[in-house]
Amino acid sequence: MSASSNASSVPSRTASTRPDNIDRSRNIVIFGVEDSRDNAWRDTVLEALHTAAGRDVVINDAVRIGSPTPGRKRPVLVKLQSVWDRRTVLSGSWRLSSTAGFERIFISPDEPLEARRRRTLDRLVKKATAQVKQMSVVSSKKMGIERHFALSDPSC
Repeated sequence: MSASSNASSVPSRTASTRPDNIDRSRNIVIFGVEDSRDNAWRDTVLEALHTAAGRDVVINDAVRIGSPTPGRKRPVLVKLQSVWDRRTVLSGSWRLSSTAGFERIFISPDEPLEARRRRTLDRLVKKATAQVKQMSVVSSKKMGIERHFALSDPSC
């Protein structure tokens, strides 16, 4: 075999080859949980889930997302036992804001990268429109989304 035939058989890691069919129906992401060397953060996650759901919630797995960075709290990806538990936790997540110790902890559903990017862009457009900044719309398939907004501040 030649080197060129071996190279062509190895799949490249591009946006088109990533699996989009990952089951996220039981996943949530928790933000604001302190990092700790021992697994004390897992107890905080369990308590936050109990507070949000109003009952004990069974989790299959809980992992930190991303690499540790000083001064930043990494999000926690939690895989719950059932979709119903996810719905219960998400609908009761407002309780965390009024519970001592959980005021800075937020729970959101796990979504595909494209949906997260789309929501981020929509939020930036809304913010720029409110601040009366100039926007130009640029189409970009490379980013994995259908639109991209370039913002410029006319006061600069």
